Amino acid sequence: MGGSMQEALAKPYHKPSDIHGSYLRRFYRVMGGRVALLLQKTAVTPNHVTLASLFFGLAALPFVVLGVFPYHLIAAGLLFLSMILDKADGSLARLKGTSSALGTWLDSTTDYIGIFLFFAAIGMYFQLVRNEPWYWLLVFLGFSGYNISKLMYIYFKRYFGKDADVVVEEEKEKHPLRSSFHVNEIFVNNTFFVFLLIGRLDWLLWFMAGYAVA
Repeated sequence: MGGSMQEALAKPYHKPSDIHGSYLRRFYRVMGGRVALLLQKTAVTPNHVTLASLFFGLAALPFVVLGVFPYHLIAAGLLFLSMILDKADGSLARLKGTSSALGTWLDSTTDYIGIFLFFAAIGMYFQLVRNEPWYWLLVFLGFSGYNISKLMYIYFKRYFGKDADVVVEEEKEKHPLRSSFHVNEIFVNNTFFVFLLIGRLDWLLWFMAGYAVA
């Protein structure tokens, strides 16, 4: 009984890639797994969870545009929920055995839509609230930096396949700082949460712009 319960609890929490993954990746996987366990016996599907993640991400956007206390805290909280649900959909699909090409496509598509609108909201904040439209240049560079992160992650996972984790570890030994950014999109996503939490969207843009040209 005890063994089967432990297996059931562990099943949605980890993928093979998590063995060498960051603590952030494991944290969100565990949190998403707990949500998946709560939804396992319900009629909620993984695609429902994906759309809920997008909803919370979009709900954060008006508060990002406002960008002042306490709105940035609300935006950070909504983004945090969105990031957890982004991991819960895959865990729920594994628990229910309902993984599909449509679900994979929906997950990737909603991620790109959400991040595009997130950067657009930051640009609107600097133009409407701070009256500094030149920040749109940093928005463009920051968005480019995020896409570099995603493309590098996809490259490592798809090109190297089962050997991806070994390659990642080798890259981290050669270039600890750069590779930890480029192969860990969870780290990049979490910077959004941290900078939102402290209300420094300008720091976020400078960070992502520097990342884009690094």
